[in-house]
Amino acid sequence: MINIKNTCNNNINTISFESIDEPDFGDSFPLEIPVMTDVDNMLTEGLTAGHYNFIIDLNNISYMCSFGLSVFFNSHRKFSNNEGKIVFLSPNPTIIKLFSTLKVINVFEIYQDEIIAIQSFSNKKNT
Repeated sequence: MINIKNTCNNNINTISFESIDEPDFGDSFPLEIPVMTDVDNMLTEGLTAGHYNFIIDLNNISYMCSFGLSVFFNSHRKFSNNEGKIVFLSPNPTIIKLFSTLKVINVFEIYQDEIIAIQSFSNKKNT
């Protein structure tokens, strides 16, 4: 089972993931359809509540299904329309390769450092 955490600090929400009760996953695990459905709901609720800035912490993620990418791509568009954005934190090389292969690497902002990811929002309107 994967626990999805959504924390908010200074008008920036951070979604992160942790494995619970799944020792087979080790330190990393995939984002598959059931988890991404929950993430999609979180992002939609955030948009409805007026939260337009999200960091998606992919530190523990080994793989992302194509549905996951579509969730992030569609949410990115919706948040951008509200002067917000989604940025990714610490994706592994497999996920970066997926973004590159699907030609969305330039659509998303990707950071390896959380402080720099947070600072990236200073150029955007925070609501």
